[in-house]
Amino acid sequence: MPKLSRYPGFIFNKKSGCFYYRERFKEPVDGKKTRDHDLGRDKEKALVLYQEYVKTLPCIQTIEELIERFFLLEKENYAPATLVNYKKYAKHIIAAMGHLSPSDVSYELVLDYVDDREFSPAVKTGGCINNEVKFLKTLMKFARKKRVISVLPFDSFDYLKQESREVEVSNTDLATLRAHSVPVMQNYLDLKYLTGLRISDMLTLSSENLKDGFLLVATQKSRFKKKQKFAVVGVLKKVIDRIIEQQAYTSGGARKMNFHFFTSVKKKPFTYNGFSTKFRKLVAELYADGKLSVKFTEHDLRAKNISDDDSVFDANERAQHSSLSTTKKHYRRGYIQVKALDKLYY
Repeated sequence: MPKLSRYPGFIFNKKSGCFYYRERFKEPVDGKKTRDHDLGRDKEKALVLYQEYVKTLPCIQTIEELIERFFLLEKENYAPATLVNYKKYAKHIIAAMGHLSPSDVSYELVLDYVDDREFSPAVKTGGCINNEVKFLKTLMKFARKKRVISVLPFDSFDYLKQESREVEVSNTDLATLRAHSVPVMQNYLDLKYLTGLRISDMLTLSSENLKDGFLLVATQKSRFKKKQKFAVVGVLKKVIDRIIEQQAYTSGGARKMNFHFFTSVKKKPFTYNGFSTKFRKLVAELYADGKLSVKFTEHDLRAKNISDDDSVFDANERAQHSSLSTTKKHYRRGYIQVKALDKLYY
């Protein structure tokens, strides 16, 4: 978290648990030389408000400070799931080069970083390292925009080769997972299979997404919030009716004005990390007991939704991929049903 000493006038009151900015005047105003501005209790939001008061923030000296500033100012431009991943990558970058100046970053330095990470026992795939380098590249673009550096240290990079993920979730495995799940997880699996929505979009679904017989979704991963609507008919209607029956009423039977589709035991919406951990542990437990033939991730269910659709065009529309090649290359798994020609050449 940010060190308060780097932000003049940014003060935390331990007694009230609030942050505030102490503005100092060269000449007394209304008989006072200072004025305190309440910034609230949330530290990140308080720093954003602090920036509005002081107009300029302290100079960035190190990569660690650059990362801190990136999350402070760019938070609203990224989906929650993306930020979770970025913070994971940031920990490794800070450990390796957090003490260096942003101007010290070079192509050669990144090569050394990749070499060190590639042979680390904690790294399971080259994709992890590639994502860290891509995040570092995003940081450098941010540094250039903020005039911390004058030239981008690297524009292109020879990323490590990685094999496409080919885990195919069978109907039997998915049915087994569902049979060993609580009702909320069962609803999640059913809706996930039918819509193929990303986990970040699934966990934000609520009664506000239901309107005029449609399920309306503004995808979070897209910067431009691509909008989709699913007609609530057939099997999808049965699943959503079941969700409404389980989630829309209080223990006393009163109908709630608004409700989330997927909530924890405490009736609070699942967080990205909380649900991901719950899903991962359940799959690992069933796999260890020999009840699943493969260990799969929540994201593999999205690939199953796309693979089980005979029409790659419909699958691409649901996936909201910018190109058809992405859908075909990374998400269509197993044997895809195709039609043979119904004619002979003679």
